[in-house]
Amino acid sequence: MIKMEKLAQLIYENSPRLVEEESKILASRLINRGVTVLPCKVGDRLYTVYCRGVGDWFIQESAVSEIKISEDFGIQITEKRKGTFGEYFYYRIDIDQIGESIFLSREEAEEHLLQSQKENANGST
Repeated sequence: MIKMEKLAQLIYENSPRLVEEESKILASRLINRGVTVLPCKVGDRLYTVYCRGVGDWFIQESAVSEIKISEDFGIQITEKRKGTFGEYFYYRIDIDQIGESIFLSREEAEEHLLQSQKENANGST
C-alpha cells in the first residue's frame, strides 16, 4: 500500500465524520506538506531474508523496538532479534531497507526468498 493510501485509510478509520473521499484529499494535502507515513510501529514484526552461503537462504523474524528520526541519519528502526541461545540482539536499519531485504509480513519475505533462490539458481545476482 502506498503512503497516501495508508494515511487515507488511517484517517478514514479514525475520523467517523469524514467520508472516504475527504480522507483521501486530507491525506494528499498532509503528504504534500511533508507528513511522513511510517511503514510500521513499535511492536510490529519484521522479516529479514538472509543468505548464509550458496543456496542457504532463511528468514529471520524480529520485532520493532524503537523508531528514531534524526537529521543526520533520517528515519531508522531498531529491531530486536532473538539469538540462537535465547539472547537478544538489537540492530539499527534504515527505513529504505523495508521492501528490499526486510519485510512487514512473512508472506512478502517468503516471496522474496523464493525469487532470490531462483535468481541464484539461474546464476543472477
